[in-house]
Parts: sequence; C-alpha cells; structure tokens
Amino acid sequence: MILPTLMAARLANRLLRLRLAHRDVPPLAAANLHALAHLDENQPAAAFTYTVVDLETTGLDIKQSRIVSIGAFKLSDQRIHLGHYFDQLVNPGGEMAVAAIKVHGIVPAMLASAPSGPAVLDDFLHFLGNDILVAHPAWFDSAFLNRLMQACYGFRLQNLVIDSRQLCERTI
Repeated sequence: MILPTLMAARLANRLLRLRLAHRDVPPLAAANLHALAHLDENQPAAAFTYTVVDLETTGLDIKQSRIVSIGAFKLSDQRIHLGHYFDQLVNPGGEMAVAAIKVHGIVPAMLASAPSGPAVLDDFLHFLGNDILVAHPAWFDSAFLNRLMQACYGFRLQNLVIDSRQLCERTI
C-alpha cells in the first residue's frame, strides 16, 4: 500500500524540485524538499520514524479557519519518545468560533502572546524533519499545514503522510 503512494509522492516531489530549482528557498523549507529521499519501500514500517501530529483550529472550515495549536510526538523503534514532543499555541490573528473553544478549550486570551502560524512553522519543520507524518484524520490536519506551507514557501509539505483514521477503519 505504501509503494504506490510513495512512488506518486516522489514523482510530484521531483517535479516540484525542478520547478523550484532557480528559486532561493529558506533552509528548513529546502530540507523539507528532500523529506522522501530516505524512505526505502523495502524496509519494514518499524524502521521509520514517525511524527504524530494533532492540530487545534479556530473552526472546521479548512479554507477560512486557522491553526491555534500544534502538538506532536515522535514514534520510532516501536516506542513513543515521551521526552521528545512539540507543543505550541499559535495566534490565529482573528476570531475563533465558540464551538471550537468548546471542543479544545483554548480561549483567545491564551493566544494573545502566542507566535503566529508562520513564526511557528519553522520550529515545527525542524521538529518534523524527514519523518513520516501521522494524523487523525490526515486530510484535515495536512490541509491546514499545507495551506501554511503554501503561504510561507510556495509549496506543500513534502513528508509522506499516513492517516491513522484510515488505518483504524481498515483494522475494524
């Protein structure tokens, strides 16, 4: 199952790198362009490092809502690395739906002194590195991350993404 996804991702990535070849790209964004290079489809899943991410947002509209929190941890060698995590509030620079506050409990006052999405992105990219990104559901969290990447660097996140929701549905 990973092979067709990885092959498609590598092809799209190669085309993107050709398109960006003459553009000056900041170091962490440039490193993200090579996030797929280390993946070997012949290796077992346990051989890879994963970053499991969860976003909280101002609402459910992926085009209008903004990120208010990014939380993530590392998973490698079949172990969760409890001391190695990413936890950052993000100032969305706008209103937040009351319904969203009821879901995640993050109120505007908590975000007043938090950095903006673009300011947090490089720290998250540094934490993520070349890991495989895992989210639940991945389409939602990656849409927000991709919109932020697109706004800051002109391209989407290049890490391979696994949707843990789809994995759960397949095992039931």
